[in-house]
Parts: sequence; C-alpha cells; structure tokens
Amino acid sequence: MDLMRGPGRPGRVGLIRRRLLDRMAASLDGGAVVLCAPCGFGKTTLLDQYASLMAQPVAWLVAGPRHVEPHGFTVDLVRRLRQARPDLPDTSDLEELLAADSGPVLLVIDDAHCLGGTPAEAVLERLLVMMPEWLQVAVATRHTPGINLTRHELSGVEVITSEQLRFRLWETAQLLDEVYREPLPPSDLAALDRHTGGWPAGIHLYHLSTRGRALPQRRAAVAALDGRASVTRSYLARNILADLPGPLRDFLIRTSVFDTLTAARCDRLLGGDSSWRHLAELERRQAFTTGDGCGGYRYHQAMRCHLLASLVEDLGHEAARAWHRRAAELLREDDALAEAARAYVRADDWAMARAMLERIGVDIVVDELEPWRELFPDALLADDPWLLLAEGRHLLAQGRLRPAVRCLERAAGLFSDEAGRAHCHRSIATARIWLPGPSRGFGEWSAWLRAATQRHPGLIAAQAERLGGDRGRLVRAVAGLLAGSPDGERPVPDGDSEPGGPVASALRLCRSVRDVATGRLPTGTVLAELAGDLAPRLPWLARMARLAATVTGTEPDVKAARHIAEECVRDDDDWGAAIAIGVGLWLALRTGTVQPDTDRYVAEDLVARCRRLDAAVLEAWARALEVRVLAADDADDLTEAAQSAAAFCRKAGVPGAVALIEAVRRPETVPVPVVRAAVAPAPAEPARNAVSVWCLGGFRMERADGPLRWDAVKPRVRALLRLLALHSPGAVHREVLAEALWPAASPRVAAHSLHVALSSLRQFLDPGAPRGRCRWLEREGEAYRLVLPGGGRTDVAVLREAMRAAAACGTDAPHAAGLQRAVLQAYGGDLLPEDGAAEWVVAERDRLRRATAEAAVTLARIELRNGSPAAAASAAGRAVAVDRYHDAAWRLLVEALDRQGAHAAARDAQTRYQSVLAELGIASPVAAGRRRPVRA
Repeated sequence: MDLMRGPGRPGRVGLIRRRLLDRMAASLDGGAVVLCAPCGFGKTTLLDQYASLMAQPVAWLVAGPRHVEPHGFTVDLVRRLRQARPDLPDTSDLEELLAADSGPVLLVIDDAHCLGGTPAEAVLERLLVMMPEWLQVAVATRHTPGINLTRHELSGVEVITSEQLRFRLWETAQLLDEVYREPLPPSDLAALDRHTGGWPAGIHLYHLSTRGRALPQRRAAVAALDGRASVTRSYLARNILADLPGPLRDFLIRTSVFDTLTAARCDRLLGGDSSWRHLAELERRQAFTTGDGCGGYRYHQAMRCHLLASLVEDLGHEAARAWHRRAAELLREDDALAEAARAYVRADDWAMARAMLERIGVDIVVDELEPWRELFPDALLADDPWLLLAEGRHLLAQGRLRPAVRCLERAAGLFSDEAGRAHCHRSIATARIWLPGPSRGFGEWSAWLRAATQRHPGLIAAQAERLGGDRGRLVRAVAGLLAGSPDGERPVPDGDSEPGGPVASALRLCRSVRDVATGRLPTGTVLAELAGDLAPRLPWLARMARLAATVTGTEPDVKAARHIAEECVRDDDDWGAAIAIGVGLWLALRTGTVQPDTDRYVAEDLVARCRRLDAAVLEAWARALEVRVLAADDADDLTEAAQSAAAFCRKAGVPGAVALIEAVRRPETVPVPVVRAAVAPAPAEPARNAVSVWCLGGFRMERADGPLRWDAVKPRVRALLRLLALHSPGAVHREVLAEALWPAASPRVAAHSLHVALSSLRQFLDPGAPRGRCRWLEREGEAYRLVLPGGGRTDVAVLREAMRAAAACGTDAPHAAGLQRAVLQAYGGDLLPEDGAAEWVVAERDRLRRATAEAAVTLARIELRNGSPAAAASAAGRAVAVDRYHDAAWRLLVEALDRQGAHAAARDAQTRYQSVLAELGIASPVAAGRRRPVRA
C-alpha cells in the first residue's frame, strides 16, 4: 500500500470505529471533511485509520508555528502533495499544482487550529474552494475554523464534531474488551460513560490508571471517578485550561455550578454583563463547551468534574458550599427545581434539598436516576418517597422484579398524597404481571406479552391483531419468536408509540434479531450498537440485545451468553437468567461444544427456573433443549424424555419446540448442527461400547456410559489418541507416529516411547482386556489403527465423506445444494485446536478449513442461481467466518445482500472486505476506482 507518512503521523492504533470511517468515506466522496473537537477526542487516530484503509497515496501535514505565514504553509503543502504524487508538476505555486491532472491523493492537515486567525487560514480556505477532483482533504482542528463554510463553493465540506466523535457505550465496551483486554460489567460501563461523557482520552486515562488491576479494583475506580484523579486533571489543565486567558479560566470554574448555562444566569451569579462573550468564545475554542443553538450551553461532564474540584481548591470548602447555595437560589428563582435540588445537595443544605424534592415530585421519576443516586446519601435515598419511586422503577427497568416491588411498596407507604401512591401502584401492577400466577387478562399491552409466555403463543399472536400500532406489532413479533417462527412479518414502527420508548426500542430489538436469525444481516454488530443505545434508559432490554448479539454462534459467543446468564443470576434478574441460560445451551449445541455431563444439570435447572416463573412456553423450549443435551450424551432415558417433552410442548402450543425434539429422530433435519460421530452399536457389542469422537472444534471422546476421564493420562498418550483419531478409520505407520510425537528423539528412544504410550493407551481405552486383545487398537504390520466399537466414525471421517460426495456430484445436480450443506453441517470448527502448530495437524487443519469454505461458496453460488439471496448470504457469511481471506466469499456476500435489499448490511460487508484487503496490503478495487462526481 502506497502511503506517504509525514512528521508526527502516528501508527494505526485503537479501536477501528466503522461508523465514523464510513461517514468520512461518504463525506470525502463529495468534498472535504473537518474534524472539529477538543483535544483527546481521537481526531488524529481516526484520520490515521482512514488513511491506512485507503488505496491512494496520503500527504500528511501537521500545522505548527512555522505555518502561520502563507508562504511557509503553501510551500509545505506543495511539498507534501508532490511527495505523495511525484507526477505532479515541479512548481511552488499552489494554484498551478491544483490545476494539474493527477491520480487520487488524500491530503490530511492535522492541528489546523494553529492556523486560526492567521493569514495562512485564507490559504486553507482557497485550497478547499479550488479542490480538484483528484484531491480529498481531511482537516483536524481543536477550534471552530474561521473559514466561511456557508459559501456555495464549500457546500461539500462536512464538519464532524465532538458529539459524533465521542465514544458510544457499545464502543467503550468494545475498546475495553477487544483492545485493552480488561472488560467491565454493564453497570460499571454505564457509570464510566456517564463520568467521561464518551471522551476517548478520559476512557484511556481511566485505563492507564487501572491497567493490570483486578476487576474489583477497576470497578471501585469507576465508582470513585469524581474529577479529582490526578492524571485526568493534569491532562485537562495542560491541554485545555493552559491555553485559556485567566478571565476565561476563572469564568469556567465559577460557572461550573450550573448544569445548563445561559448568559443571563451567569451574569446574575457573577454580577457582570459579559457572560455571553465568554460563552461564545468557549464554544468557538471548543473548550469542552457546547451550545444548544437556543442560548443554552453545557460543559462536558469530564471537564465539569475537574472544574468543580478546582472550585473547592480556589475558594475552600466553606466558600465553595456558599457559592453552590447562591447558584441554587438563582435556579430556584428560575423555577429550575431539579437543578436547584442538585445544587442544594452540593451545598450540603439538606433541608432545602428535601423541599425541592417535594416540589419536583414525578419529575424525578421521568429524569434519569443516576445523577441523583451519586449525589444523595443513603439515608435520604431510603426515606424520600419520590427517590424510592425512581429507584423502584429503575430496578424494574433492570429486570429485578422482586426488589422493585419491595422498593415501590415502601415508597407507597411513605407517600402522604394520593397522586404519589397512584404512581407506585401502577408500577407495582406492571411488575406483578411478570411474577408467577394466572394471567391478569388483556387490559395492558404487557399482559399480552406475559400471556404469550404462558400458553399458545401462536394464538396470542392471532388475537393481538386487535391491538393497533406498535404495541400490536410487538406482541405479534415476540409471540412469533416464542412459537418458533422467526421469519414472520418484520415489525416496523409506525410512529404511534413514544420514539425511543420501551415499545419502539423492543421493536427495534425484535427486528434486529429476526434480521440476524434469517440471514438478512450477517453479524450481530447492529445488536451490539442497539445494546449501547438502550443501556442508559432500558438496562434489561440492553442486556437482551447483548444476548441476541451472540446468535452468530461461535465458541466465544457461548462464553458471552453464559457470562450474561451469570450476570442475570447475580442481579436477581430471573427472566433474563432463564433466557440467557437457554441461549447459552442452544449455542453450545449449535457449535458442538456442549458438555453432556454438566449441561444436563444446567438444562434441568433451566426447566425448573421456567416453571418457577410460571412460563410454560419458555419451559417447553427448556425441555426441548434438555432433550437435545440428552441426545448429545446418548442417554438411556432419551426416548422417554423426548416423548414426555414433546407432549408438554404440544400442550403448551409451541410447535418450534416440538420440531426441535422430533428432529432428534431425524438428524438430517436438525437445525442445530451438532455432528454425531457415533452410530447404533452392533447387536453383539455391549451398549457401553457405543462411542462418539469429535476432533473438530476441540477433541472429545465419549462412551454411552459417560465421558472418558483423562485425569491420569499423560499428555503424550492423549496426543497419540488424537493423532490416531485424526486418521481413523485409516492406519498410521509407527514411524510416522514416532516422528510426529518425538521429533527430537533418536529412532531407538522414539520407538521405545511409542511402545510405552501404546500400552498406556490400550489400558486406558479398554481396561482389563487380555494382552493383545484390545478392541480399540488394531495392529496391521508396522501400522496402528483406532477402531471405534459398533462401527462408529469420527466427525473428521464424516466430514471427509461429505466432501467426497459433494465433489463427485457437481453443482448442476438437483441435490447439489443438500450435499454442500452436509459439508457445512459436518464442519464443527478448526481441527484439533489444542494441538496448536504441531506439524502433523497444521496441513490437514488448513485443508479442511479451505475445503469447507469452498463448499460454502459453492452453496452460495447455487442459492443465488436459484433466486434465494438470503440463503446465499447465509452461506457466504459462513464461508467468511471459516476463512476470512476467501476473496470470492466476500464478493458473494456483498452481492447476495445487495440482491435481497439489505443495502446497509452490504455496505458493512464491503467495508470489512476492504479492511481485509488493507490488512494484506492489497488495493481495494472499489476504493481505488472511486471518483467524485464532476462539479458543475
């Protein structure tokens, strides 16, 4: 990749932020982009990431003091452009250079605030006006540019502000998990986001101060974030406040007592008349100050915490409390009672704070509870009815039903007025809908959802036709999922519910789940973003969105789902725990990682949980999953359990669960791709000798009477068994075995070690068998073969047979697609991942991976040819998951998504494809061939 690095250009680091990179790409297609935000918002990092993904050369210029004169700035601009494109004319005249014809170039001008108010800024404006078709310009600045961006010639210039650059909650979670490798629980993530306001540098400074510490210490550090951390304060003082004139800095500190600032309010506090000038200048300087366009301003949360701490340092504790009290009086006069209450709390005036709370009333319930929780002492939180009501509704939004009811009942007992008690009783009634007990009728829309968890969800969906708008759509969507038909009508909000409210948000979640489950979206990225959006307002829905993001079905997804289940159990979220445990079991079955000896008890516990919730529909799914786990274990009571579970599921009216159980008897139609290596034992063999062997996705070996215990077996003996299983039913020569397992030993020592290992393996597999009569190991001359009693086969043998059948068929036969699907079903993951880079496994592992990816590509082509773009996208997505460097798979994925109308998903796939090409140092054909339309 042809990149020209300039002075000060960093390497590519941090989280790859796709939403911003896509926005920049769209902006630069039609003009230029200006990143305008205070320091620490990741402008330079984002520009570097974008430049690294582009195919064209990059000219990078970092503005500094020597560029304030037009000549010096122009000379450096021309030099950087000519370094990137040597074919440009050898001239020092910028206009002549821009008039020339050239190939595409990206020009990055970093630290452009150094040009603000200087003659060189006019050169920058002229550059943007004269920008030719071959040039893209990206500018990063801390201050609002003095350029007249309203000019018609600059209509193609887009400004990306700090609001767009700040980290969303889901991005913070990705950063901590994928980059820093130190994740936080969702509640602490929300607190970190609240304290930092998504400021990237603030999140990074938190990481630096807690790096390497245990999780309890990192959680405590989040709870202690109050603006007094020395590293954060030093950063803000050095990079923001040091550049401000003294009067402006004092203005910041003194007015930080307000949540929302207006010029009139600040003038009354300070006793002056110049506040409007100060506020406008702070916004122009991007000094962590943003205006709402209506005369109101806010300080960024991280800056405000620092300013409040500085206020105490400047005035002392007593004078700072008096200053907060003065601000509270002004706010009370303005009838800003909620803000006044918070100011009185900071002033330690608890009597006036209580008086404000009594006047605010239900506004506390509507407002987010978190700002109040951190300000008030526990005694006040426990005694004030409005705060208790807000706390109860907050617990309800987290799915903690029983604690919520207790809190709400306590609040109802403390209220002296009927209006407050009525609010409590309505919330209690909502919570009790989801507690065990008979159906409460259909008076409220949530009662319809509850009924769908208790009986015949398909009938509930049909009856819900009389519910209009979004509520009816939501009931039908959830009931359809519970019945096992996720491909029904896509719920699209029609605007009759509150935007961003629980109904509209739940509809968004259902739509995203269906899109991922039915192949309209290849990954759960959109679900992760949705979880971040919902976390501050609807924590339980956010948790379900995080859980739904695991439906892509990889082994890390299994761990993520079970982690969410543990989180639900810890937080007393009974419904969330039942759903998360069920999803974790389903994913384990789907990925072939189920552990029958332990997951059987997990399934039994899940059935009991759903019964305690009085949710017969969920219990039906839990029983179906229990049958699937028993099938994976070849349990003796499988038939009886399957019959009993199927009868229960039919009585509950859950056809999807019935189909999952009946698929045990018809493995070719099982929707959960678990490869069964065992077959029915021959009549002459004892039942205990039926065996299952898995080599794909991790080695496992089980008999009908339980899993084989490896505790006393030496590692080399285990490796010998895995090597023999890899080649079963074929034989392996003893020299091959010795060379693979003891490559550094002499032939004599290796032969002796192999003899000892074979003896140990015979004793382990068939203890008590007479010498030379082991039924598991056969010797053929100088070779050894692993024999599975009862005619069983390993999953590798099943996969190879499926590949041979698919290769012999061709792509035009009527059953070609079915044979390719059989290959995908048989592939359970990388071959023997526990053996790492061992020479005897690497080549075969790569061969099977490539062959499986090729089968998925072939299936995608067949589905496209047959007019099934959704199925083609699913197959191409599987190919990409198996081999992310398969070029044809990426192209087919983009084409299939485009054909089915999922244009946003196609764009996301194209972006990820370009990222893979950039990683390999290959120019993207789309990026390289891109041109902006010619301007009139």
